[in-house]
Amino acid sequence: IESMEGFKEGRIENLTPEVYTTGITRIFWGLFKKVVIVQWLIAEQLMTPYQGLLDQVLADPTGIAFPKLATCLVLCLLYAYVDLSAYTDIAIGLGNCMGRNICENFSWPLFRRNIGEFWRCYHMSLSGWCQRHVFTPVLMAGRNTPLAIIAAFMTMGLWHHLNLNWATWAAHHSLGVIWIYYISQLTAEKVPTLADGGKLHKALTPLAVALTVLYVAGGISVVFISDMNTAIEVYLRFFSLGLLS
Repeated sequence: IESMEGFKEGRIENLTPEVYTTGITRIFWGLFKKVVIVQWLIAEQLMTPYQGLLDQVLADPTGIAFPKLATCLVLCLLYAYVDLSAYTDIAIGLGNCMGRNICENFSWPLFRRNIGEFWRCYHMSLSGWCQRHVFTPVLMAGRNTPLAIIAAFMTMGLWHHLNLNWATWAAHHSLGVIWIYYISQLTAEKVPTLADGGKLHKALTPLAVALTVLYVAGGISVVFISDMNTAIEVYLRFFSLGLLS
């Protein structure tokens, strides 16, 4: 999603050979991600009929072992991320070749230490649009941060598809961001070593990154699985660490 102002400012005045080389390289990188990483590597493990992890989960959503379920959902997340970022690379490369710099859409989101940081780096054109046009107006009108977060994620979710799956996805991410919002305020006041730059903050970064990936992966179950009843079964089994059946 590119604003008209950004589109106008992105005009490349001088189309040099270097600009074309950069654009073509970006296109081929996007094609490599789409064909090799998404279709050959991830989809092969995830979506092979009857043998892929997704079919195994759907065949027994309440009985599948937690490690296999977690692997499946992380692969679903990787599929969605790499697939969308591949199309972004192709679009940016084509834009370069046609004389336009298009905004970046991702900034290593899977290496962020909480869900708030994740959404500042994932699908940045959409999340940025929702921040400017939904979150900020709702926050200014009501002075209620949780309400503004929920409004932004509901807009983002229902923009994808107007159904219960995406509304549930929006609620999942809203709760995660609200939780981080309050925890960040609390730790900054009560536990300075956990605040940004603190020693404990740095030491716990690998664990925080892993937990963030798992939280996002758990949420993707409700949109990757179209049947809502099955999706909720998978969601609950995942977040109960396989204890619920």
